[in-house]
Amino acid sequence: MLSGKGPHHLPLDVWMTGPSADMVERHTGIRNEAEALGLSVERIGPRYPNNQREWRKAYREIGFKVAPDAEVGSTGTVHDVPPAASVGAAYHLLEMRHPIGLVTRIEQLEKLPWPDVDSPDMYRHIPGEVAAVQARGRAAIGQMDCTAFEMTWYVRGMDNVYLDLTDGNGISDWLLDWYTHRAEVAVRHYAAAGADVIWLGDDVGTQRGMMMAVDFWREHLKPRLKRVIDAAHAAQTAPFWVAYHSDGDVRQIIPDLIEIGVEVLNPVQPECMPVVPTINEYRDRLAFWGMVGTQTTMPFGMPYNVQLAVDELRELAESGARIIVGPTHAIEPDVPWENLEMLVREAKRPLYPAPVGAHTSRPHWIHEEEEGPS
Repeated sequence: MLSGKGPHHLPLDVWMTGPSADMVERHTGIRNEAEALGLSVERIGPRYPNNQREWRKAYREIGFKVAPDAEVGSTGTVHDVPPAASVGAAYHLLEMRHPIGLVTRIEQLEKLPWPDVDSPDMYRHIPGEVAAVQARGRAAIGQMDCTAFEMTWYVRGMDNVYLDLTDGNGISDWLLDWYTHRAEVAVRHYAAAGADVIWLGDDVGTQRGMMMAVDFWREHLKPRLKRVIDAAHAAQTAPFWVAYHSDGDVRQIIPDLIEIGVEVLNPVQPECMPVVPTINEYRDRLAFWGMVGTQTTMPFGMPYNVQLAVDELRELAESGARIIVGPTHAIEPDVPWENLEMLVREAKRPLYPAPVGAHTSRPHWIHEEEEGPS
């Protein structure tokens, strides 16, 4: 992300929902948010096959009926489309179903039409896409969020996953291992292609703390996450950052994440994690990505409140903390254009870092360019 010339400013990332992309296009004439807003990053991912016909057939055979207009993902997820009148402008909101909750034996899992994630065909485009993103002056993110736990409960149901892992019946272990393997293969391709960021994540926090006992997370999820991180490093051809996303308050496991190789935490959710104390506690061991609240500041604040939130992050960055500015999650239809516009404008104001040695050296990943996006 470094050209070595021009002013320093805070790197910027914004996640879009369909309705928010519509809003950006109305105001800028550009559908692509990276171009329209001058973002510092772009995301890439595998190209898994569209095999929903096979999944629909397989689900019928285990007794689950998929609605004709349901969205069926390449790795078994199913989302029903609600009536338009019930979601209004939030047309992207879907109802998740858990068809593999009907499975009672591992043999049934093995017969499902899982894509061949080991096939090179899924990843042939990745080197070219990484190079193209970097040629545009942005960091290439190899996307593998919902690494294992979330995908497992998406298809199995969260209650069933907890029961499976407690009872030891092997069903959710099989699913966790399959999705972990999927992630291992993908991150090896990202790392080999020279991606700048390996993006992992599973939501394991609530706004009152972890959604499971920490020992439970350490037993079932931490080793699998470490496998994925290790796979990326084994294929590394250039430096990259390992980023981990979880909503909620995950302070109990931050030391564990650092231990297994996580270098960037996304987000620090201000509604449940104090931004400045959390960043100051771990600033010498972590970078931080996305701290402007999407439950509070972005939808319900005034532009001035957005400005204050970014200014707080600016002060941290100027004192040596490694910061990428962005909302804590995707921009939803309740976010006014004026707030998004302020977020972008404030992130792009020049930084004036403290002299080297005042706290830490200037973060080398702060985006620098001769002429930044307008």
